[in-house]
Amino acid sequence: MSSLETFSLPGENPFDGLQSSLKKIVLGHGSTIPTSWAVFSSLEQLKTVRISEAKNLVLARSFNELPQTVKVINIAFSDIASVDEDWVSSLQNLEVVGIRHCNLKVFLRSMLPRPAPKLWRLDLYRNNLTSLPSDFSADMPVLRSVTVEHNQITTLSRETFAPLADNEENSVRLIGNPLRCDCNLRFALSYPPSWLGAACETPEQLNGRLLKDLTEEQLTCADGA
Repeated sequence: MSSLETFSLPGENPFDGLQSSLKKIVLGHGSTIPTSWAVFSSLEQLKTVRISEAKNLVLARSFNELPQTVKVINIAFSDIASVDEDWVSSLQNLEVVGIRHCNLKVFLRSMLPRPAPKLWRLDLYRNNLTSLPSDFSADMPVLRSVTVEHNQITTLSRETFAPLADNEENSVRLIGNPLRCDCNLRFALSYPPSWLGAACETPEQLNGRLLKDLTEEQLTCADGA
């Protein structure tokens, strides 16, 4: 489906006859992204939506018009123009959300359902995130895998991953971020060792050192804290 007309024929549903069988929508290079996702609302078996190599992609609140059967949304290798604050906040059965190899600059907790009762994986690999909200993993009772590798994150708040930190089987991947290893990251030394493979970028004396190899005494701030 490569033309917008495919999604907008007046009085017609392009998915007539597929409502009870179509499980996956894949929109790749050259596909036109629908301006409204309501066209997919009748697909009662739809489980997966994948978008790749899209230009000027708008992650609009219209995604909430997808059927509640959707479990997986993956966006990859795409140029994201904007994201609504409540992007997929109504899709209660989401299990996996991925935005990989994109230019996402801001992630807000409000973009996802709250609570998100079934979301177990959140993958934001290789974007342009500079920070994460303190409530990033709040009200995600089964979340166990987070990837924020290769972004531009310099520091974290204690609350960001607090709901995950008590279980060493949970996975948080931070490698490839330009971490500022100072007193504000001391709390992170209590994270499971498998989380601490990320290297410091600053201060200069800690450049290249892995978090897992540092002590609280080495994580200092300019004011002596």
